[in-house]
Amino acid sequence: MGLIGNLVGAAVTAALAHTLYSYITSSTRDLPGPIVAKLTNLWRFLLVYKGRLHEIQKDLHDQHGDVVAIGPGCISISNPGLIKPMYANRSWIKSQFYSVSDIRIGNRIHRTSFSTRDEIEHSQIIRPVNKHLQTQQVLRHESNMDKTTIQFETKLNEFASSKQSCPVDRWLQFCAWDIMGETTFSTGFDFLRDSSNFADCITDSERAHDYFATVGQIPLIDRFLDKNPLGRVGPPSFAAGVAFCATQYARRISGKDGHDPIESYDFLDAYLLEKELNDDITGSTIVDWLIRNVLPGTETVAIELRAIVYFLCKNLQAQHKLQKELDAIHFTTWPPAYKETQRLPYLDAVINEALRLHPAISLSLERVVPGEGFTMPDGTYLSPGTIVGINPYVVGRHKPTYGQDADEFRPERWLQDIDEDDFVFNSRLTTMKDADFVFGFGKRSCPGRSLAIIEIFKIVAAMYSKFEIRLVDPQKKWKTKNSWLVRQWDMDVVVTRRGSDIDAD
Repeated sequence: MGLIGNLVGAAVTAALAHTLYSYITSSTRDLPGPIVAKLTNLWRFLLVYKGRLHEIQKDLHDQHGDVVAIGPGCISISNPGLIKPMYANRSWIKSQFYSVSDIRIGNRIHRTSFSTRDEIEHSQIIRPVNKHLQTQQVLRHESNMDKTTIQFETKLNEFASSKQSCPVDRWLQFCAWDIMGETTFSTGFDFLRDSSNFADCITDSERAHDYFATVGQIPLIDRFLDKNPLGRVGPPSFAAGVAFCATQYARRISGKDGHDPIESYDFLDAYLLEKELNDDITGSTIVDWLIRNVLPGTETVAIELRAIVYFLCKNLQAQHKLQKELDAIHFTTWPPAYKETQRLPYLDAVINEALRLHPAISLSLERVVPGEGFTMPDGTYLSPGTIVGINPYVVGRHKPTYGQDADEFRPERWLQDIDEDDFVFNSRLTTMKDADFVFGFGKRSCPGRSLAIIEIFKIVAAMYSKFEIRLVDPQKKWKTKNSWLVRQWDMDVVVTRRGSDIDAD
């Protein structure tokens, strides 16, 4: 058989023995779920690679209930009542999945506020900057958002005038990136002006998310690829985004960007002010904060904007109802100020509903059961070290919470029915809001939530005040891929200025 054959045989035997041992000793082997998933993480790895795990997870929960095994010692939970116990408790630390997003700089591994599993380290990184991401502080940057919103409106006008179909999925992405550039660095990425600029930056970000989501299912692989001490192997990592943010930081402190904070106050100005007040804050810390703005902030907003546009295209009655509400209000500024959009209950309902059905993050937010173990509401005991997670996509379609039509787009579920008394409505609304997991929960929730929400409200209000937007082919479904973030494409639309002649429904 030869030496190589013997080595291969020994390796296969060892792998099979390890798989069998893991299954026999697993605390999750008696839970419902696919047998192959209980034997090996390869099952989950392959489904994430294909971009479909969230759909399979939901189907499994529909079949088996609140608890499903999706890996050796790894379970998925759909009960929204467990969000607070799991994610508000600091003893439930992040799993090794997140370590894949650590960034290698030279021979050093750099943990970010997102990737670190150390709760103390996370607090030290994020505490000084948290106040700058609260709603009132974010609104200081609203004028920077308005610049890009006007540019986006101009682009939609061009499509309306030319009567050409608009790949709105791509232009919404450009808009989100340019807004983040303006609010963070006082300069857009210029994607709306020159779409040819986008290729490397956006493509690298998407490929980095592909790597993170897939390899994160078996984190050991990362040691031989991106974190290989002999030289990294694989697609672009988040290091490209780090390099970009580091360059912008260096240009600012050297004065090369010619920035005037009085003329245009941005997040980098705010972060540099924190550095002046606190000697413990380093340049690396500021770059970390900038990364949290740029990488997750851009794609999250783009994905949620696409979801809103798509669902309104598929439900024209809801689109017209939203436009009727927008027509009834007289905005005192243009683009609409965020404060004024908060007087629009149907707009709020549309956004809540679209984010519920298509949350940007749609893999489990993994946590590790702490040393004392955990007993589920049904009496199931989870031993220490078990990996558990709730997937925003799954919990957002939880029928006991959202109703039997939870898979359908119906903004009215967020509004009070005509014959529904106040107590029943408020109780129902509280239950739904308590299950809202779109931006996570607790201290490790998305710090950019307020920034994303403000952008979304302003852009949607502006778009649908001025334009009718319809799919070129109303019967066609969009294409999606889940790589931690569920990005969408193939959303060609026809844009018509409101008041112009359009086909009757």
